[in-house]
Amino acid sequence: MNESQKIQYLIVDTSAFIRNASLQNIGVNIITEQDVVNEVINKRQLRRLVVLPYDLKIKNAYSENIKFVTEFAKKTGDYISLSATDIKIIALTYQLEKEKVGINHLRTEPIIAQTNRL
Repeated sequence: MNESQKIQYLIVDTSAFIRNASLQNIGVNIITEQDVVNEVINKRQLRRLVVLPYDLKIKNAYSENIKFVTEFAKKTGDYISLSATDIKIIALTYQLEKEKVGINHLRTEPIIAQTNRL
């Protein structure tokens, strides 16, 4: 994949490091939260983190974005299935979208699904 086909900002969760994914082939800027790095506890995985073939950027989500994501997840019913790290990764993704693209295209409130009774 050439540079123009890669994702400009790739936000990654713990599973990407556990699976030893070749993130440098997918994204230009590989970014994660400090809590994700803290979740990597296996010695072999930690060794891999030290010698990554790309520059891993650690960026923490702002509290206002964590609050927004938390409240949104509560309204959709997803909150109970998300870990604190999951919420921070989603908040970091939201934060970068806000900084790089803007958020006019995103919902500020979830849509309530309507079902028809039979």
